[in-house]
Amino acid sequence: MKYFKVSPMLTHKQRVVQAIQEKELDRLPTQISFTPEMSRKISKYSGESEGELFRRLDNHMVMVSLDDTRKI
Repeated sequence: MKYFKVSPMLTHKQRVVQAIQEKELDRLPTQISFTPEMSRKISKYSGESEGELFRRLDNHMVMVSLDDTRKI
């Protein structure tokens, strides 16, 4: 079964959905994350802010912690 094709370019959401559905992709979706300590170390080493670091990683999925709820 073919998993890669050249065109058209997919959005992050389309790429993740097609991967779940085992359809052809233009490239694999990625998700890279670090512990807060490692994120600070990598940011310091690279000279980029943590926000810029995560933007450059171009993750396809965003992790949301259910423990981060706030009372309004």
